[in-house]
Amino acid sequence: MKTEEVIAVLSRDRLGPYVRRAGSDDDGLALYEWNGEVGGALHACLGYAEVVLRNALHEQLSRIAQDRRFSDPWYVSLAPLLDLRAQADVASARDRATRNGRTETEGRVIAELTFGFWRYLVSAKYDRTLWRVGLHRAFPHLNATLRQVSKLLQRLNDLRNRIAHHEPIFNRDLAQLHRDVDQLMRWLDADLATWRRLRCPVDQLLTDPRAAVGPQGLSGPT
Repeated sequence: MKTEEVIAVLSRDRLGPYVRRAGSDDDGLALYEWNGEVGGALHACLGYAEVVLRNALHEQLSRIAQDRRFSDPWYVSLAPLLDLRAQADVASARDRATRNGRTETEGRVIAELTFGFWRYLVSAKYDRTLWRVGLHRAFPHLNATLRQVSKLLQRLNDLRNRIAHHEPIFNRDLAQLHRDVDQLMRWLDADLATWRRLRCPVDQLLTDPRAAVGPQGLSGPT
């Protein structure tokens, strides 16, 4: 297919930001392809971080519940400590976990809770009720404040959502966001962070010629 035919199918509205940034239809389509590739690579890297994060938080929340002699899963026994939004997220996760007659297990429920749910648990709102009580132990190599961790998780959650909705990310500081992913992993598990970094193609993609579009490249104004 010719470039103009591809753009017509994908829609010029969707390709518009890429074409305007790159300066031509051909370069705009190349930038769109690169945006998808680097987004996919970042999404894979985020996937590792998300699983490790939720497992670590789940472990510490379970310990908090056990220390209080609760026998139910933490998302049941600690529910009074959660705000209404978090309680609704848990209810939705439990519903999804038991679709088609499946038996509810903690693992299934935890897997259904979104990155957004976990990132809101690591915030000032839960400083006294969860963070200081034991949630901070999910980050054994932490050298930052709760506020700094919360802001980093917010940036990564925003990035994850943009990638999931196929939105442009070329106009974000992707090198810094990749460092954020690496920092989160190192707070959680330094050895796994090193293992993941060696297998991640993001750094290579950030030097791809398709990223150097427009008179100032991707570091210029958007």
